[in-house]
Amino acid sequence: MRTYSVKKLFIEGLEEEVNYNQVYFKIHGDKDCKWTIDIEYSGPKDFFIMAAYYGREVEFTFSTIYATDIKGIAEVKKVQVNSNYVQLSGIGLL
Repeated sequence: MRTYSVKKLFIEGLEEEVNYNQVYFKIHGDKDCKWTIDIEYSGPKDFFIMAAYYGREVEFTFSTIYATDIKGIAEVKKVQVNSNYVQLSGIGLL
């Protein structure tokens, strides 16, 4: 698994850049190219909870120190209401 620290993250529907403590982009395997974005997010989680509940995908753009303006679509996999953890998940190339 490869892990990259995310420098900027924008999610369509939130109307602003995500204000976060830590975000990590993790690539889990080369064969299917499964990946996750783990977000330590202290803002309101209603957007993520509704997306997870209705099975909606979210569009996002992020940058790392190695690449900028990476765009993709993910599903909201986990939202922990009692903590600041949100996880986006996807398969395939970005």
